[in-house]
Formats: sequence, C-alpha cells, structure tokens
Amino acid sequence: MNWLQWTTLALQIWILVMVAGSAWYAWRTQKATKATLAALIVYRREVEWMTARLEALERKGQGNGRVEASRGNGY
Repeated sequence: MNWLQWTTLALQIWILVMVAGSAWYAWRTQKATKATLAALIVYRREVEWMTARLEALERKGQGNGRVEASRGNGY
C-alpha cells in the first residue's frame, strides 16, 4: 500500500469515529432533553394545582376574611 491508500484509510477511520461520536452525543442530548421536558411538565402541573388551591382559598376566605388576615402574619 502506498501513502495515498494509508492516508485514505486513516481519514475514513477518523470520519467513522467522528460520526459515531456525533451520534452518541445526539442520543445523550435527546435523553437529557426528554428528562428536562418531563420535569417541566411536572412543575407546570404543580403550579396549576397551587394556583387553583390559592384561588379556592381566596374565594373561601372572602366571606370571613381569615385568609387575607393570615397573610400578613407569615402563616
């Protein structure tokens, strides 16, 4: 084999390693993205639940004023 064939072989191996590394990195990024999106969905549900609960407490507290009065006390 002459130098051109060796160089071509080396470049082909280098390209194969680069493509494999890129695929691995893309797979890892996709996994992390899915985990982040799942965490955001859970967070959004919690915020929606908390907002609904606060609104219900405010509606309930409008009749007797206990909720508004307790807010300033840190409870």
